[in-house]
Amino acid sequence: SLSSLNMALYLTDIYPGKDIKRDVFADVLARFLTKKQIIVEKHTKGKIREIDIAPLIYGIEMAGFKDGIVQLALELCIGQEGNVKPQMVISSLEKMLNREVKISSIHRKDMFVYKEGIKVSPL
Repeated sequence: SLSSLNMALYLTDIYPGKDIKRDVFADVLARFLTKKQIIVEKHTKGKIREIDIAPLIYGIEMAGFKDGIVQLALELCIGQEGNVKPQMVISSLEKMLNREVKISSIHRKDMFVYKEGIKVSPL
């Protein structure tokens, strides 16, 4: 059922700057993914809450790297357990890279049911 969908796959094109090297970005991404805690501020109903999005990030892969544009495939939690937006992930990554990262596009490709480390297509 649609209500049990809890993972979304996003393709995101970001621009961390033309001068960044692929291996440098890959290294930062690898370190980002091993972090036990990633605290972001979430604004809801006029309140600001701090949430830990680390357990809500199921996977991030570098799907492309060309002319300073990095394409990331983000597998993120949606639904009851928590909702992570690609923007939250990128802004946390921005802090680690210590530079401004522009987002040129975010495209939600698919949604899945993610159970015990396995993703199942709802169809």
